[in-house]
Amino acid sequence: MLWSVTCAICAREVPRYSDFHAQQKARGIKVPGVSLDGYAQQGTIQQTMQQWNIRFPTLFADLSPFASYYQRETGEQLLGTPTFLVYRPDGRMVANNRGLMRISALFDYIARQSRE
Repeated sequence: MLWSVTCAICAREVPRYSDFHAQQKARGIKVPGVSLDGYAQQGTIQQTMQQWNIRFPTLFADLSPFASYYQRETGEQLLGTPTFLVYRPDGRMVANNRGLMRISALFDYIARQSRE
C-alpha cells in the first residue's frame, strides 16, 4: 500500500488493511506499506503510523525516485495515494491498483490467482 500522511482516503482505509495484514500474515499474505512522504518526514510519518495504528511494515520513500520506479515497473505514472501493488510470493508484480482497493476485491483477486 502506497500512502502519505496527507491522504484522507489512506487515513480511513489503513485500519482495514492493518487488520487484513494481522489476520492474513500467517497465511503468507502481507501488506507492506510505503510512505511517499520522504525520509525528511520520518518523525511525521512515525507519528501518523501511531495515530492510524498501522501494524504492517512500512518503508519510507522520497516521491520522485519512487515514482520513477513505479513507472518502470508498471508502465504508468504514479498519480497519487493510495495505490496498491500486488506481488506473488516469488516477488513478481502481478497487479497495480490506483486509488481505493476494497479488501473484498483483494480476496477475490487472490482466490482467482490461487486457481490458476
